[in-house]
Amino acid sequence: MITTNFLQSTVVLGMTAAIGGCASATAERPAATDQTPATIDVTSAMGSPHPGEPAPDFTLVDQRGAEVTLSALRGNVVVLSFVASWCPYSKAEQQHLAALADAYRAQPVRFVVVDVQEGDAGYQTYLARVAMPMPVVRDADGTVTRSFVAPGAQPSVKQRAEVAIAGHVVIDQSGTIRAIHMADLNRYDAKLTITRATLERVLAEGT
Repeated sequence: MITTNFLQSTVVLGMTAAIGGCASATAERPAATDQTPATIDVTSAMGSPHPGEPAPDFTLVDQRGAEVTLSALRGNVVVLSFVASWCPYSKAEQQHLAALADAYRAQPVRFVVVDVQEGDAGYQTYLARVAMPMPVVRDADGTVTRSFVAPGAQPSVKQRAEVAIAGHVVIDQSGTIRAIHMADLNRYDAKLTITRATLERVLAEGT
């Protein structure tokens, strides 16, 4: 996907693949990882939000009961990841997402994971798998997630919040979206190599 200015931060949003993604993949296994990884990027032709536009602000509560407000992270690069416990792609990338956040701990980068439309059981299942060194917030009704989904991104997926699952959004220090990377399930980037490259580019550019 493409990069995003998120409160001097990079936001990486988890998004589903071009052909339904996790919206239709509950029984699938993650795609083979022996191919060159790829993502499907949101463009301005798909509508808003898209790279170059301000990231929609939100406030959600994390696993420790603290409120997380996107605009309060401005000045950092923010990586937003959208996940669901039932999605095999979210599961496959989780340990790599935690490791990526650890790798950038000393830099002006903030990671926020958004659990999409799950009840307590699903949310706790995600949290129990891997110790996540960043806020994992819960978007119980999917309102925040849908605000990051352009109308032309996977228009055939009726449950619009599911379009974002297993995808990433990168937001820069000023709060502008720089990239929205939706998962390409044929060449799924479980190790987040493309997100890391986007993050490095945004950090190098500064503001």
